[in-house]
Amino acid sequence: MPPVTIDVQGVVKRFGQVEVLRGIDLTVAAGELVALLGPSGSGKTSLLRIIGGLEQADRGVVRFDGQDAAARPVGARGVGFVFQHYALFRHMTVARNIAFGLEVQPRARRPDRAAIRETVARLLALVQLDGLGHRYPGQLSGGQRQRVALARALAVAPRVLLLDEPFGALDAKVRKDLRRWLRRLHDDTGATTVFVTHDQDEAFEIADQVALMNDGRIEQIGAPQQVYDRPASAFVYDFLGHANRLSGVARDGMADFGAMRLAAPAGLSGPVLAFIRPADLVPVDGPGADRLSGTVVGLFATGLGLRCDLAVPGLAEPVAAEFVRSAGGDRRIGRGTVLHLQPAKVQFLPRPGGAADRHGAGEPVGGA
Repeated sequence: MPPVTIDVQGVVKRFGQVEVLRGIDLTVAAGELVALLGPSGSGKTSLLRIIGGLEQADRGVVRFDGQDAAARPVGARGVGFVFQHYALFRHMTVARNIAFGLEVQPRARRPDRAAIRETVARLLALVQLDGLGHRYPGQLSGGQRQRVALARALAVAPRVLLLDEPFGALDAKVRKDLRRWLRRLHDDTGATTVFVTHDQDEAFEIADQVALMNDGRIEQIGAPQQVYDRPASAFVYDFLGHANRLSGVARDGMADFGAMRLAAPAGLSGPVLAFIRPADLVPVDGPGADRLSGTVVGLFATGLGLRCDLAVPGLAEPVAAEFVRSAGGDRRIGRGTVLHLQPAKVQFLPRPGGAADRHGAGEPVGGA
C-alpha cells in the first residue's frame, strides 16, 4: 500500500477533568517520519493513540489522505504499531510472531502459506535477523526482540507506522545503534511514520520533522536543525539542551543584562529573556560592554570539549561556556580564572509576565 498523508485538526482529549490534548493541529506528509518530542505528560502518546484509533478524540478529526480515519475500523486503517514493551508472544517462534498479523486476517485477504513464509523471510532479512526465525523471544536480546516487533508491524504492509518509545527499555548503546537502523528501515519501506520519544538526540537523528509538545500543545514543529537553531519559545530553548537564560530589560534598540549590553531586535521593548548556548560564548582577550566577564567556579571535560561555569557579577546564576579543548587549552583555564566571553549568537524572547512587545522577538542577533 502507498503511504498516506495524516492530517490532525483541532484534536482535544480529556481524561476525566484533565485535558491532555488542547486543540492539536498536525500534518504528516506521505512517507515522512515525524517525531513527537516532549517531556512525560505532554500528550505525545495520547496523540499517537488517537491517530491509530486506539483512543477517540473528544473533539477534532484525524484524516488519512483526506478521509476521516474514524469512519474505518482500527484493523482496516492500515496502521502498524510498535510499543516500548515488545508484546511478543513468548510461546511462538520469531517467525510465527512476524506472521501473526497475516495469519489472523479474514480468509478473503489472507495470503496463502507460501506467501506468508516468503514475507517472513523477507522481513527477517530486512531487520537483520536472518536465520533466527526458529528461535523464541526469550532467546533473543532486547534489541533483537524490538526488531522482531518492528518486523511484525511491517508484515501487514502498513500505510502508517506508529512507534511509542520503541527503544525506551534498551541501554544507551543499543538505542543508538537501533535508531540509525530505524532510519534506514524507514527509507527502505517508505511508510508514513510517527515516532514518540522524550530523547532529543533520538528525535534529531532520525526525524524529517520534529514536533515539540508541552502540556497538551505543539509548541513548535520543523526540521530538526531549524527547531534547534530557532526555538520559538522559552520552553523549546530549555528542552533542547542547555542554554544560558539571562533576564534583562530592552529599550531603544539595546538590552541590558547585568553589566552586559547587547543590541536588541527593532521594536523589542520591556522585560526580556536572552538565550545563549554555551558553545556560542567565545573567549576573547579583554572585557567590553557587549561581553560577559566572570570567574571560573566549575570546570568539566565533555569529550573533546571543555565546559566552564562562571560566576558573573550582576547575574544570579552561573553562566556556562563550552569550547573545543584546543581552542582554550593555551589559556590555562582553572578554577578562579577570569574569562571574558563574547556572545556569537543570542536569541531574545519577551519575559513571561513582562510587558515586552512581541514584535521582533525570537530573532537571533550576532554571528551564526
